[in-house]
Amino acid sequence: MNKIVLPLMLMMGFFLMLSCSKSSTSGYSMSAIVNGAAFSGSNCYAQKSGTTLTINGGNFSGTVLNVYPIITLTVYNYNGATGTYTFGANLGGGVLDSSATSNAIVSKSGSLTITSVSPSIAGTFTFTANDGTTLTNGTFNALLN
Repeated sequence: MNKIVLPLMLMMGFFLMLSCSKSSTSGYSMSAIVNGAAFSGSNCYAQKSGTTLTINGGNFSGTVLNVYPIITLTVYNYNGATGTYTFGANLGGGVLDSSATSNAIVSKSGSLTITSVSPSIAGTFTFTANDGTTLTNGTFNALLN
């Protein structure tokens, strides 16, 4: 009996290990033109907490934001639907964080348009930052965590 049970348990454990996987942000991306220069982030993910939607894009691994630059887009009154959200005082905004030690560039105006919410959140964005930096032709396809 033990000769059958142990190999069977090992096989079940092996198949269980294969069937479990962590969520990955590979295949999701963000791009934009920042003051005329191309930004390309090979990873992009979104998180929703209440009515706040946050989308992060960059060349980080998984959901650990430790490789710069990173673009973060936030919508404070997100209702879960497609549509255009204008950045403003209480409506959300965009941030370009170019290093862990520098001040992030924060949007003063702009918008984010969500064109798809399933199976991923996808859309476009543009904004002008408080220091005059412009982000145009922004696109994203984000895994919703």
